[in-house]
Amino acid sequence: MKSIVTIAVACCVLAVLVPEFLGSSREGSDQQHLSVAQQGKLSGTAESWQDRSGHYSFNADFNGKSINTLVDTGASYVAINWSTARRIGLRVRAKDFRHNIRTANGIAKYAKGVIDEIRIDGIVVRRVTAAVLSDQALETTLLGMNFLNRLERFEFQGKKLKLVQ
Repeated sequence: MKSIVTIAVACCVLAVLVPEFLGSSREGSDQQHLSVAQQGKLSGTAESWQDRSGHYSFNADFNGKSINTLVDTGASYVAINWSTARRIGLRVRAKDFRHNIRTANGIAKYAKGVIDEIRIDGIVVRRVTAAVLSDQALETTLLGMNFLNRLERFEFQGKKLKLVQ
């Protein structure tokens, strides 16, 4: 039950983040925001089967560190907690948590960050914007639409989710 509440809170958090991220400046050139496949360097696929709760997850590498991620098509952005950010080498300081967002559980603070590389099997996406929340606000890592939309496609096939780059 606690994980369902965490996911619901995270979805609400990320729904509020959309205007903030859309208003922010882009990190680097448009070429940096293209997936590796779009740059003609690599393509691949990854598959996940629906778990008992109806969720899909992947063991992904974030900056070379293995992170279990939950796919959340309701999340606009990849969301990680501060402990995960430190683990993957994302430099976020306490003073960076200056953005307020309203969640189902009240006001929370978040910081913006950029993950250099997310790799799932043969799929590689570079320079992915992430919302970094406190460990109390987010227990699990969410793979949101800003990652999924950089793939050629993602599709649900029965109880299987297939990512294609």
